[in-house]
Amino acid sequence: MAFYRTKTTWREGFFDSIILNVLYDSVVRIIDVFWILLDKMLTNLSVTSDQTHPPSKLSRFSHFIYYLILVAFTLITSALLTPVWLVLHCFKSRNYRRFHTFTIDPETSKTLLSDQDNSTFTVVSANLCLLPESLAKFGTNLSDSKGRAFKIATKIKKASKVLNFNDKEFKHIRLNFPDDVNFLCLQEVFNKESAQKIIQVIQEDFDEIVYDIGNPCGVPKNYYRPRFSVENSGLFFASKHEIIRCDFTSFADATCSDVMAGKGVFFALCRVKKDKNVLIVNTHLQAQETQTAANVRVKQMLQISKALEDFLRGCKENVDQIVISGDLNWGFDSHPVESKTFDFFKGFTDVHKSCEYSTSLDPWSMHCIKSSADLAKKIFDNECPFVWNCNKNVEKGIIKLDHIWSKKNESVDFGYVTALNGLTDHIPVFAKFKI
Repeated sequence: MAFYRTKTTWREGFFDSIILNVLYDSVVRIIDVFWILLDKMLTNLSVTSDQTHPPSKLSRFSHFIYYLILVAFTLITSALLTPVWLVLHCFKSRNYRRFHTFTIDPETSKTLLSDQDNSTFTVVSANLCLLPESLAKFGTNLSDSKGRAFKIATKIKKASKVLNFNDKEFKHIRLNFPDDVNFLCLQEVFNKESAQKIIQVIQEDFDEIVYDIGNPCGVPKNYYRPRFSVENSGLFFASKHEIIRCDFTSFADATCSDVMAGKGVFFALCRVKKDKNVLIVNTHLQAQETQTAANVRVKQMLQISKALEDFLRGCKENVDQIVISGDLNWGFDSHPVESKTFDFFKGFTDVHKSCEYSTSLDPWSMHCIKSSADLAKKIFDNECPFVWNCNKNVEKGIIKLDHIWSKKNESVDFGYVTALNGLTDHIPVFAKFKI
């Protein structure tokens, strides 16, 4: 793969107008002061197991009162500016921000795989749990989202060739990320400062980065009722190849705490060779284990299939291969209602099943412990290098993994990456495909 030194960067905001971009960012920064202070206030209500020197109860109480006073003062300003924020949403040109790196010489400005390069591309999918600090502490026993973001990005960038763990039962467990990642599909990158940390680290390796994806206020495509959420979708996408076209569709349905997140599905058509384009899809479905949540996931899967059809229908360029990745929050055996939605995606195969990599995991049952050879048991027993001390669900025998589905693709490799141990409550997955 060719990379060029003479590069410059260009950022694309939500609006085509510079004035609207500046106005929107100014309003958001002021409103964010309230949410940041509220987050800091709630953070003092608990501590996490990864804090080596947690503050005393008296210290946490005094800080709570201090931030409570500040929250009260900023509440009025935030409330007054919220209507302005809502109005500006009506004039958005796109539902994402884009960071683009390109070369000065237009002859070599595209990062393409040549005929001499390996005719493969690698997709990584991972839920990073970069939530507001208080939510990360309460929900996942994690802290320091900005610090974790930097460490995660560094581990992704500084991949090692020594990938395999020397165990026949666990031949697809990798200690590090592959060093040839072409597409990075991340979920739960809600924290904006965390997103900037990741960009700072990986921007030298990825020419295209799309972040802050989502439309917190608006009417999803083909639906007639508005959705309002506090956060964006949490989706983050990075590519070493030119993005020809991209789009985001908000989910029309959500329940429980997910109503606060503007989840949806992101599409990116990327040119990997002069005559070859790959469509990468990144998504994050409804969480929680209730019947209502299951029904919402079914509706979201149906909406993804319709949005995919609409995107393909609007493509003027050829689409040679399609990869769907993300945190679907369901397993085939453990979630019979949701598993039926796989029928919506004709021609797709799940990499777990097609490559028969269930010797080390059982992805069909939401990764519950079934045998002594299960990764879930290794993690539960804290066997190195499988220690996963931040995941409360391990006690229940549940391991959180993303899915990777493919169409018109032949997978040549697949793995589970343990490099983010202690930095997130999910295990990243990757798949390598032939072009």
